[in-house]
Formats: sequence, structure tokens, C-alpha cells
Amino acid sequence: MGGIAEIAAVRIYSIPRSNLQFKVTSKYSESSMGPVLVLSEDKEQVVVKWITCQKGYPWRNPDVQLSVKEFLTVSNRKTPFSQR
Repeated sequence: MGGIAEIAAVRIYSIPRSNLQFKVTSKYSESSMGPVLVLSEDKEQVVVKWITCQKGYPWRNPDVQLSVKEFLTVSNRKTPFSQR
């Protein structure tokens, strides 16, 4: 584990031993739930920054979706979404 024995970690941090064993083995992976991301993390942050810099009324969900669609169209990115 790189520091303390497994049984000591279980006692110190009061976590079930099975949870620790699952995390330590190769069965555990840092995957996210849900569909595959269309935007990379940094591209998503660009969109978030752009949206939060806008003045005026709060953004509604359709406004955000339209802005992201325009961003994807301008950047010529293929998406799994249907074209309307």
C-alpha cells in the first residue's frame, strides 16, 4: 500500500477491509458513469468560462445547449447527437 499495512489502514480510517481490498486490486478503475464525453475537460472549461462571463439574465438549459451546439459546429467536431 506504500506506507502502512492494510489492516492498520482499516483500523486507523475505520473503513471496511473489503472496500480497501477492492481499491487496491486492479479491479478498480477511475471511470466516470454516463455517456462518453463530447468535449474534453479543457474545452468544457472554455465553454463554462464563456457562459459565466456573459452578462444579463441567467442562462436557461436550451441557451446552453444551443451555445455548445454552435461551438461544436464552428470547431467542426463530430458528435453522437442527431442533426436537427
